[in-house]
Amino acid sequence: MQSVEERKLRDILRKNPGSLLELLQLGKLLIDKGRLEGASGALPILLRAVMRMESGHPLAGSKWGTVTEVYLRLGREKRALIGAQKALMLSSIRDREIQRRMWRVIRDACERLNLSLMWNEDAATPSKGDILATLAEAFNQLGEYDRAVDIGGFIDETLNAPSPRAFNAIGYAYRELGNTEASERAYAFAQRLFLKENGYPKPTLRKTMPPKEEERKTS
Repeated sequence: MQSVEERKLRDILRKNPGSLLELLQLGKLLIDKGRLEGASGALPILLRAVMRMESGHPLAGSKWGTVTEVYLRLGREKRALIGAQKALMLSSIRDREIQRRMWRVIRDACERLNLSLMWNEDAATPSKGDILATLAEAFNQLGEYDRAVDIGGFIDETLNAPSPRAFNAIGYAYRELGNTEASERAYAFAQRLFLKENGYPKPTLRKTMPPKEEERKTS
C-alpha cells in the first residue's frame, strides 16, 4: 500500500516524468521500505535518475553508488562491480565517502563471486587508484577484459594516483584481447610506476664545475 508521500511523489512524476528531485526522493523512500525490484521499485526509479544526470553533475557519483548498493542487496554482484566502476569514475578523487562505500561493495561482491583477490582486512580504505586496480583485476577474472581496459582510459596520472597493479591488470586485459602493442605499453607503464614508488631510478645530480683557467682567459 502506498503512503501519502509516495502517492504525492508519483503524482508529480506522472506529470513530469523527468523530475530529478522527485525521482531521487522516491528512490530513497522505496529503499527505506525495502521495495527494490519490480517496475515500481527503487532500482528502476534510481536508474531513471542517474541516466538523466550529466557526467559533471555533483551527485552523479554518489547516486550511482546508491544504485550499486541496491544491485549488491539484490545479489547481482557483476552489475554491482560495473556500478562501482561508474560511481568511482564520476566522483572526485577527494570524495572519500564514495570510495569507502564502493570499496565495501567491491570486496563483498568479489567474495560472493569467489574471486581470488587479496586485501588487508584491517587496513583503511585504499586510495582511489588501488580501488580501481582491484576492480580491474576482478574484471579480468570475470573475463570482462573490455571493462578492465576502460579503467585505463579513465585513470589520470596526476589526478587519480595510478597504481602499478592497475596497469599490470590492464596490460593483461589487452593481451587477452589480442592487442599486444597496447599490452606492452601498459606493462611498461606499470613497471615505471613501480620503480617510481620504490625510489628508482635515483635522480642524477649534475655538478656544475667551474671553468678551467685556460677557458676563463680565452672567454
